[in-house]
Amino acid sequence: MGNQPPKINGFELNGQFYESNSSIDLVVGQPVSLTALASDINGDPLSFEWQGIGCSTETCTLDNLQEGAYPIELTVYDNNDSEPLNSTAKLDLAFAVDQAPEATLSLSSSSVSELSGTNAQAISAWLQAKDDLTIQTQLIVTWSLTLANADYSNVLQRDDDFNVRIEAGALPVGEYQLTAQVTDRNIYNEPGQSTSVSQNLVVTDDLPPTLLLNGSAWQFVATADGAEQPLTVTATITDDLTPVEQLTLDWSISPEVPFTISADNLAITIAANDLLVGDYKITANLADVQQQVSSEYDFSVDQDNPPVISSMTVTPKSQIESATQRNSLPITVLLSAKDDVSETLKVQWQITPSVDFEATDSELTIAADTVATGQYQVQAKVSDQRGQVNTKTTLFEITKRNGNVEIIID
Repeated sequence: MGNQPPKINGFELNGQFYESNSSIDLVVGQPVSLTALASDINGDPLSFEWQGIGCSTETCTLDNLQEGAYPIELTVYDNNDSEPLNSTAKLDLAFAVDQAPEATLSLSSSSVSELSGTNAQAISAWLQAKDDLTIQTQLIVTWSLTLANADYSNVLQRDDDFNVRIEAGALPVGEYQLTAQVTDRNIYNEPGQSTSVSQNLVVTDDLPPTLLLNGSAWQFVATADGAEQPLTVTATITDDLTPVEQLTLDWSISPEVPFTISADNLAITIAANDLLVGDYKITANLADVQQQVSSEYDFSVDQDNPPVISSMTVTPKSQIESATQRNSLPITVLLSAKDDVSETLKVQWQITPSVDFEATDSELTIAADTVATGQYQVQAKVSDQRGQVNTKTTLFEITKRNGNVEIIID
């Protein structure tokens, strides 16, 4: 048998395997070690030529790459003295800049009246924050409350990182600024970029109506058919002089979606099928005879995407039949899949033509000496909790003996 070209089995990036033609998303400034996984059946020494990253060794260290796309082509040479051959493979890298967190800050009321010189009602504030790389539970949140040069942060009662309360009687009359600073974590898990959001809070000598909005949720996921559950927002209203039934309460939603109003006008409901992807703001305006207050309830509906199958590999992909005309080696199929919402995915396996196998949600195995000569297709059907499906297939084959030396391709 003459010289055979070298085989490029894939790539290893920061310890993780990727097949040829993979697309990999990275962060600017992230250390990257890229290794070519290649072999030569003839045992010839290999050399490597990378196009797109300026490297000529088996392992390349990528430093100081800027934001953008980097299409890479690898050529592996076997350096055979009599019949030199080579193979090529491609890989796409994309570097993105780590963005600062996004945040919005809402108050149950931006203006409250005084009673005996301090705020008559309790005040609630809630923070909504998200980041492109740092999950919400790892964001660093710092709160502060100031009046001119005086610090009143000690009156803030934290229910959790994203919700604070100011109890009645805690603040004297004045114009305050409530600030939440949200800091993400960089690629080294250290504090990174920060975003600050503020709301003005006034404790007045007068006593306008009070308005507090409470919702069943503030973040949803949805498909084209809408979300899984409706949203109900309820208003709690009071006034020092005007009876509640004589106060005027008006509702609006931006962008506009259909909603129903309760008989007492104190709650609105948006049906689940009307909750489509987007950011929304519910505004309630409450007025007594002389004054008006408003409160906003922000919520978002994120896209619920089907599961993503990042890889599906079969080992060995091809083998020569044994003396019994069946597979001499066991066969393993590894599946890697994830979903943007569902933590648990359901996987249905199918092999055509049908053979016996054992499987979990991430691995399928076929015992040795159980598969006859031929080509087979393995299909993995991955579904999330809402029934959205993604399917991927791969092939393996058991070939007949031809009298030559047996070669098993992994």
